[in-house]
Amino acid sequence: MRQPHLMFDNRIGEKLRLVWGLRAEYVNLNKVNQVLDTAFANINKGKPEKDQYDYSDLLNREPNLNLFPSANLTYSLTPKMNFRLAYAKSIVRPDLRELSYFREYDFELGGAYTAGLIRSTLIHNLDFRYEWYPNPGEIISISLFYKKLDYPMEIYKVGDNREYELRNNKSAKNRGIEVELRKSLAFTGLPVIKHLTLYGNFTALDARVTPMLLSYNQRNPDNPLKITPIENIGEEEKRPQTGASNFMYNAGAYYDDGPFSLSMSYNYVTNRMFRPNIQYAFSLFERPLESLDGQLAFRLLKKRAEVKLNVSNLLGSSSVVYINRYDDPEINNFKKAPNTQQLLYQKDKDVVDFETKPGRTFSLSFSYQF
Repeated sequence: MRQPHLMFDNRIGEKLRLVWGLRAEYVNLNKVNQVLDTAFANINKGKPEKDQYDYSDLLNREPNLNLFPSANLTYSLTPKMNFRLAYAKSIVRPDLRELSYFREYDFELGGAYTAGLIRSTLIHNLDFRYEWYPNPGEIISISLFYKKLDYPMEIYKVGDNREYELRNNKSAKNRGIEVELRKSLAFTGLPVIKHLTLYGNFTALDARVTPMLLSYNQRNPDNPLKITPIENIGEEEKRPQTGASNFMYNAGAYYDDGPFSLSMSYNYVTNRMFRPNIQYAFSLFERPLESLDGQLAFRLLKKRAEVKLNVSNLLGSSSVVYINRYDDPEINNFKKAPNTQQLLYQKDKDVVDFETKPGRTFSLSFSYQF
């Protein structure tokens, strides 16, 4: 892999700052798939050159050289307040195993896991952000973001069988808003309260995925010996990609008066996509852990010694992967997609595929600085 890059930092007047650059990457993924190379060689083995199949379209589905521009424009309203507009192009490449057309048993999924003919995912990131830093260590920010993904990769559940396949979709679009807050209450000057810091984060996501099935054993109508992959593109689905959710938020509090500190954090994610299905309504969904964690610390012997008690998953929450059951016949007949509310886990109604119960975790540690 070769990665030459350039970066520039320019001031435009007193208020504007532009940081921009370009990175180039040269990666030849066509030279890493020995399984396909061997298969093509065996198919053409012993045939005259004029009768051999041409598989070049399967091996040249993406360029070896990619350019990745980026730019970050900052407008300073005050020394503590900024507007930022940023763009960046990036890439996610499959690893060597995923490029090797493999098949294996996945113990987490509980079924066979295969990879088809995979290509890299190009990502275009656009972000507009307002940020205010009232004091050191504090922030109040609001961000609007947009991500466009070309050929995103997802692991699909194949039918009703316990088989899973890594595929490329045609595209995905993510739009959303993120709000972040971290504020110390030292300004109150009140006993106890002045040692408290509050923080929180909220993200709302509107996502769309355009699915695709790749038929990679089709003959070119103009040349029967040339094998040409055909992209069969489906209708756009209103859903996040695997691992993402429509709504996420976390909140916490941190207290520190020197010899004693206490922190609590809470994290909640609504139902998220676990493994999509060709029929979206019958995909596997996940209700993640609703976590509440805490830490209690004491500093002793002139702050040279410290005792820490950590507690994880105070709520005793579990993670559930499930298949929804719907009362709406139009959803069951694939005439419309379920909304976010209908995708939420319903105990004693939805079918649980598997459940993880990590339980509560306690740990106690002691450290001393000489």
